[in-house]
Amino acid sequence: MTNKLDIQIEDELLIMLAEGYEHSPISASSLHKRLIKKGIVKGGLSTLSTPNRKHLISIYKEQQLERSESSPEFQSLAQKGRTNAALNSRIKDLKLQKSKLEEQLAENTEVLLKIVNEVRNKTPVRVDHLLAPFLIRELMAQKKND
Repeated sequence: MTNKLDIQIEDELLIMLAEGYEHSPISASSLHKRLIKKGIVKGGLSTLSTPNRKHLISIYKEQQLERSESSPEFQSLAQKGRTNAALNSRIKDLKLQKSKLEEQLAENTEVLLKIVNEVRNKTPVRVDHLLAPFLIRELMAQKKND
């Protein structure tokens, strides 16, 4: 039968799961710090060392890693508790993803410019006047998000 502390521990694990690995990686020590900060526990880390609680933490940690959009290498390192190595792996993955997206953006921009030039050269439509408000609006929205 679960007691009140087990329920509070699981509630905190659910919150950490929702926050995601990048913001709240699940481990016994990070969970313990959060529980102390909220006044749920006062004792040492051993509070979380019962077999049932260890298993519960392990399950939520695994779920959190599965939900993260990261490489198998990252997940493996994180599962083993090698957080720094896992985060370095994630940084490497994100840099590669950024590079690919920049290439895709350059290709898309080139295609868009070709389309605009074709429309401008072959029709009386002033396509640059049609696109200008849209592009300005997108740029402004992008600046807000940055």
